[in-house]
Amino acid sequence: MRMAVESQAPDLVVVNGVVRTLDAHDTVAEALAVRGGEIVGIGTTSEIAALASERSQVVDAGGRVVLPGFIDGHVHFNSAAIESAYLIDLLALEPASLDEVLAELRRRADALPAGTWVRADNLNPDHFPTFAMPTRRQLDAVVPDHPAVVYTIGFHVAAANSRALAEAGIDGTTADPPGGLIERDAGGEPNGILHERAKLLLDPRRADTVLPRYDLEARKAALRAHFGYLHQRGVTSINDMVVDPEEIRAYQELQAARDLSIRVQLLVRGVESQITTDQILAVGLQPGFGDDWLSFGGVKLSIDGVCVAKNAATYDPHPGEPDNRGIVRIEQGELDEQLLRCHRAGVRVAIHAIGPRAVDMALDAIEKALTAHPRSDHRHRIEHAYLPGSAEQRRRMARLGVVVSTQPAFLHGLGDGWRRIWGDDGVSGALPLRSMLDEGVMVMGSTDYPCVPADPVLGLAAATSRTTRKGAVLDPSEAIGIGEALRLQTTAAAFGQFKERRKGSLELGKLADLVVLSEDPIGMPPDEVGRLKVDLTVVGGSVVFERAGA
Repeated sequence: MRMAVESQAPDLVVVNGVVRTLDAHDTVAEALAVRGGEIVGIGTTSEIAALASERSQVVDAGGRVVLPGFIDGHVHFNSAAIESAYLIDLLALEPASLDEVLAELRRRADALPAGTWVRADNLNPDHFPTFAMPTRRQLDAVVPDHPAVVYTIGFHVAAANSRALAEAGIDGTTADPPGGLIERDAGGEPNGILHERAKLLLDPRRADTVLPRYDLEARKAALRAHFGYLHQRGVTSINDMVVDPEEIRAYQELQAARDLSIRVQLLVRGVESQITTDQILAVGLQPGFGDDWLSFGGVKLSIDGVCVAKNAATYDPHPGEPDNRGIVRIEQGELDEQLLRCHRAGVRVAIHAIGPRAVDMALDAIEKALTAHPRSDHRHRIEHAYLPGSAEQRRRMARLGVVVSTQPAFLHGLGDGWRRIWGDDGVSGALPLRSMLDEGVMVMGSTDYPCVPADPVLGLAAATSRTTRKGAVLDPSEAIGIGEALRLQTTAAAFGQFKERRKGSLELGKLADLVVLSEDPIGMPPDEVGRLKVDLTVVGGSVVFERAGA
């Protein structure tokens, strides 16, 4: 029946679709209606079309599938926006060799006054035919008159030239700091490659970094320009890992100006950050503080380093390196103390742990906190946990109620690096989605963008086919079905944000965040999922992206 009062008519109706609600019953409808940014009607096309008035925007899905908007549960979006706007973004450029990286650095240097910093981010050497990191001497050869630094994905490793090392005060007398490693040449001098905390003043996240900083207006401009990247990929919500008060302020000012077109939940790093856990707890914030657009999600802590640089904390030594069992950036005692204080204050903690030794450290800390202060719905998270672990470790995750935020797209983006280090047999059981789900672990999907693209379709394809960038298939026994893969990036990701009552499925009263895909993924062969296109993205009932020609 048509609503009698014009103001009660829907703002938006979507008709003639296959509306996969992903509710508890996997209900499928044809149409839905939106008013005031929320879903107010779900049903047949005739039922929903009858609600529309002249002021209602009508979207004809043309038989295509309509899904909840994708939620990316772990990104570094502030960093990615800065990289895209102002730096050399190697994720976007996709260089095919180290020579192409060096040539791009030379081009950038030639366009800048001598002495200006040259910086490139998101290097993934496993995308080259042969793994290679640039050394100090190679960088000196192409950028002799500028301080230059290249960061691998996730800022875990930096490669610096001589001028950059000098600016940071790093020389042959500099000792390896706790949680870091300075690679050295035969004479004991730094070769320019710095692991984890050994970046020292070349870490752009430190307040005392020697790198140029970006002011608030530059940050806001970069964010505004980059929201469209997410819209095009159907992402409507993110968890952003922030380390700088200016990152938080930028989001607040964008929200106040109604320029925030992505829903953002903040996970604030409490160690290796410009914001300490003490400061976060002193304010008294609780997960969920904020609103549907911008909220506080908890504290982020990091235990070990990145696996493709052989820095993940393992029990067995890395092949060919008998003394290398990874890098631990935060010791067990400090981890226990930090997590206990957060847990006692009601603040959820998301713990970066890649290697099995780091995962056990995280589980130990969580179990100690729960023993001291039992709480059933804490939703403490372990970020990553993708190197092969034991069945007992997974059962312990389930028993403790831990949410695992892992990255299916890493199978594509990092899988070849895992094979380089451990071989095909050694990566059997890596990113064990099937085993975790079967053993009752709550798993949410994410990308860790810009380590890999913030592309849910890439995650769907990787989770179901387990194919690497170079075409290898990693342990197909750990593949999951497309329906399960969809829930990782919708309903499960909403749960991992404490937001399952507001989003993650298309239900009455929930936020009108949705995507229209070019094809229905349900029933698609795994090797064809990657061809899916996002045709339309809606956030809060507003169309924010429509694919040209769709």
